[in-house]
Amino acid sequence: MVEEEIEETYEHWNNSNFLNELKEQEDKYLKGKLKTYSIEESLSNATSAIKKIKKKG
Repeated sequence: MVEEEIEETYEHWNNSNFLNELKEQEDKYLKGKLKTYSIEESLSNATSAIKKIKKKG
């Protein structure tokens, strides 16, 4: 990638698609319809993924 092509900042708050997706996710979360993960679940999944990668080595 050429340095001139690298965008330093991106204004997510001006992107209507991003805001719509964020609102949809918030609505699902507030209604209890969004799958969430505890820290323990996240760490367990990450550890399992790392082990799989190391085995394939």
